[in-house]
Amino acid sequence: MTVWFYSSGDPRYRFLSNFWSCGLVHEGRTYTSAEHLYQALKTDDPDDRERIRQAVYPLDAKGLGGRVALVSDFDRVAAMTYVLDLKFRDPGLRQLLLETGASDLREDSQDRFWGGRGDAALNVLGRLLVERRERARGAGGGDFLTRFIEQGEGRIEYLVAHPGGAVRPGGSEGYSVPAVILPGSFNPLHDGHRALAAAAGRATGERVAYELSMTTVDKPSLSGVEVRQRARQFENSTLLLTRAPRMWEKADLFPGVTFAVGYDTAVRVLELRFYGDAEPTAHAERGRALRHIGDRGCSFLVGGRERDGRFMTVADLVLPGAFKDLFVALDDPALLETADISSIELREELEW
Repeated sequence: MTVWFYSSGDPRYRFLSNFWSCGLVHEGRTYTSAEHLYQALKTDDPDDRERIRQAVYPLDAKGLGGRVALVSDFDRVAAMTYVLDLKFRDPGLRQLLLETGASDLREDSQDRFWGGRGDAALNVLGRLLVERRERARGAGGGDFLTRFIEQGEGRIEYLVAHPGGAVRPGGSEGYSVPAVILPGSFNPLHDGHRALAAAAGRATGERVAYELSMTTVDKPSLSGVEVRQRARQFENSTLLLTRAPRMWEKADLFPGVTFAVGYDTAVRVLELRFYGDAEPTAHAERGRALRHIGDRGCSFLVGGRERDGRFMTVADLVLPGAFKDLFVALDDPALLETADISSIELREELEW
């Protein structure tokens, strides 16, 4: 059976439409429909967002959203997923969704990406709704990623996003953390990251997983939309999602692993500014952090990086004598091919 919603079909299923009236709270502000919030997420301009939020009708919000300047890395599927997760957090709407049973859900609109009729219609909105329904049925009312994003500190320590999209809490039965982990912000994931992961795998003969922390040391925490956007880049790889921005915190979560890092990341691990304002205190705190990482059985495998025309390696790091053995050079000729890739430059290119 197919359930059609939006402009035709059984009125019992109008709640599936993004135009359905429901209060969604995002960053402390209430949006009166899923359409209002989805359109507002297209822009970073606070005035544009507020105009969309205050639109009287969802159709008006849609019109305003079509005229804003899109944020540079806007991912419409990730944004819609976030909006639907908020919408179906409501127990009443979630129960109505569950009552659609095993029906195929389709938006009866002219938009062949989100809905549409015929073989050419992608029906992405319908598929996302079915996914929310199945996760609500199987996980007691919410998928693990949504629960992890919403929960704050505690409870689920980290998530494992497996190739193919399955997401499970860390420590699930039958799962062991890969011996090598490549941490990063992955904004975006690029060939330099992939080359480093491949080189680390060749050097160690072990599986390699990527790790993304929702919280950071010197930047704002990632929003739910940002987490989903970045996680979508890892469809063919294992991704660990954490709230562990510092290396010693990662070592607590993953004792015994080797962290594969680029030269720039190794420099940041050693920078005193991350350990305190006063230099003597910062030196002591850095020493404690590095000692803790070593005591947890962890170490760093450091890939080279081009800086000002030079290929920088472990030999160029200013390492405290007691911790030189924590940092091991990853000598792989393949790294030379991607040594000058910059996430910042890639983001600037995407903006153009």
